[in-house]
Amino acid sequence: MAPFFSVKNRLSQAFLTTIESRSAGESVQSEILGINASVTAVAQAIPPVVAGYLAAQIVAQAPIYVASLFIVLSGVIFWLFFKRNY
Repeated sequence: MAPFFSVKNRLSQAFLTTIESRSAGESVQSEILGINASVTAVAQAIPPVVAGYLAAQIVAQAPIYVASLFIVLSGVIFWLFFKRNY
């Protein structure tokens, strides 16, 4: 099951990079892609640190509960604020 998620994650990142590349003008394309790489690196570094802290200080299942809460909140925000363009 893990290889499926790995491939799906890598494909979605490649698609998003392509969209960002095509959306940016040629003069700022490298800057946009660099910012994207930096933000991705930070986004992948912070959650393990927070999860380790939660698991060590609160309870071992705390990272699962916090992640579930963020997923539900993201879904609610998307449902409330997403507007179709047609």
